[in-house]
Amino acid sequence: MLNNIRIQNKLFAGFAAIIALVVLLLWLTYAALQSLVDANRWDRHTAEVLLSVTALDNNLLETRARLRTFWYSGASADADTARQALTSLTAAVRVPQQLTQDNASQQQRFARLSADLDSLRQNTFEPLLRLRETGNLSPVQLANEPLVTTLSTQVSNLRQQIQGIADEERRLSAQRAGHTEEVRDQLTWTLVAGGTFCVLLAALIAWLLSHHLLRSIRRLTDTVARISAGDSGARVQVLGRDELAQVGLAFNQMAQQIQDDHAREQALMHRLRADVDDLLGVVNRAAAGDLTGRTSVTGDDAIGQLARGLSKMIEDLRGMPVPVLCAVNGAAAGAGVGVALACDIVIAARSAYFYLPFLPKLGIVPDLGCTWAIPRLVGPARTMGMALLAERVSAETAVQWGLIWASFEDDLLLLEAQKIAQRLARLPAHAVVEA
Repeated sequence: MLNNIRIQNKLFAGFAAIIALVVLLLWLTYAALQSLVDANRWDRHTAEVLLSVTALDNNLLETRARLRTFWYSGASADADTARQALTSLTAAVRVPQQLTQDNASQQQRFARLSADLDSLRQNTFEPLLRLRETGNLSPVQLANEPLVTTLSTQVSNLRQQIQGIADEERRLSAQRAGHTEEVRDQLTWTLVAGGTFCVLLAALIAWLLSHHLLRSIRRLTDTVARISAGDSGARVQVLGRDELAQVGLAFNQMAQQIQDDHAREQALMHRLRADVDDLLGVVNRAAAGDLTGRTSVTGDDAIGQLARGLSKMIEDLRGMPVPVLCAVNGAAAGAGVGVALACDIVIAARSAYFYLPFLPKLGIVPDLGCTWAIPRLVGPARTMGMALLAERVSAETAVQWGLIWASFEDDLLLLEAQKIAQRLARLPAHAVVEA
């Protein structure tokens, strides 16, 4: 499936997966931190409740103490102080009660506490104040008054209720502390596991992409190496439609085009070699004196034009009923030597020379009849010297060797050629044709 996805989209998908995972981790972290913030806020709230409950307990003890002070002193100032302490106690109850409005069980406890505190005020506190304010009481009466004992019992009951409220808040605080610890552990594991998973995911994505890309590149380089080694039919195995697959297809098309061009070149080369062999065969036969050969080479290229020219030359030579005279006015090199020696009489200017560069210069065998005509004229030794050493043979030396008929001064060559032609023209025609 990855083979059909563009490389750009693969990279985008990999980065998107990593970013999505990072965003998820950030969201989980934010949720955990928000939970910790809420837990911290609830811890502060619990501390405020416990502080207010402690203040309530202290107010209760202070109210009892003020009442006892007035009970034993009887001073009106102490009575006012006791009433003020009771008022403060009532106000102190409302503070934690308001702080725990969201806790129904605590509200029930505060409702019982307020009812018991009301009962304390109506049935014990106020009666003790009125009893002490009515007159003098003996020490025995002060010490044995049942309402004083009732006061102590009610205060102890109220303190137990206050302690129950505080214990409930501590229980809730401990529960929230346990939850907070779980959140901290969860946050730690989330960050560690998420970070590890991000690293592993990034490594996996990098491995998948690099494996896919390197595999495609390896197939391409292997194909290039095979083609370089001579396997022109090697092609890239294309799996998919991504950019590298497109490169592979383009490379295959290029390789196929090169192979087709090479095949056409080979075919043209074979055709050219065959045409050249055909031309050389006709020329060699002509140089040997057989002017009946014809070439089958056609076309408008250089070889075809050369073939038509050669055919025309041979036809002209074949069609001549008279001897052919060749005057070499310059260099007769390579195939020119064979053409010159194909004529009946050869003369040359003093500056002319004969030169066979085929073997030492070109690395090919002399053609156009040179290997047939020259040995018959000068012998094998001089022929091998001309062919292997590629030395220039002057016109005078060619005369001495019997390669040509005669040599003349450069400015007299054309005049001497005309004289020889005139002499040939005066010969009996029937005798010349038969000769």
